[in-house]
Amino acid sequence: MHNAIAAAANEEEGLMLSMQFFGLACNFLDRWVLNYRFLVSLGLDFRVIKSEDLFQDGSDSFFSSLAEFMSHDGYRIAQNRLTAASPIYMEELPRHSTGEFRKDTFSGYGQNALRMYRDNFDYHQNFFYDGKGEHTL
Repeated sequence: MHNAIAAAANEEEGLMLSMQFFGLACNFLDRWVLNYRFLVSLGLDFRVIKSEDLFQDGSDSFFSSLAEFMSHDGYRIAQNRLTAASPIYMEELPRHSTGEFRKDTFSGYGQNALRMYRDNFDYHQNFFYDGKGEHTL
């Protein structure tokens, strides 16, 4: 899939290929919602952390809260270990990184890609960003 996206004629085509593969063919987003609902039904204590939280919120309070939540049953993780692994603090990104998190949310989306996104993924966005995923950090 990576090769197909890299060979796309433009960024919009690459985004559409990505949505077709990960969102529609593999059903990743539907599985996230199903997993979320399953965990809620079990009454488990969990947090939904959006990837942009890890890439954009570099505050001490965010990483401190995350480290505290991830520490359990004798396992402790230090806040500085999490911040050291966050791209926010890296001077140079790993070779495999695309740097997409540094772009605006809908960077590269032309009208066709936006239409495809709205037609297929608005539900998922609303679920996790508009309060239905209430166990957010």
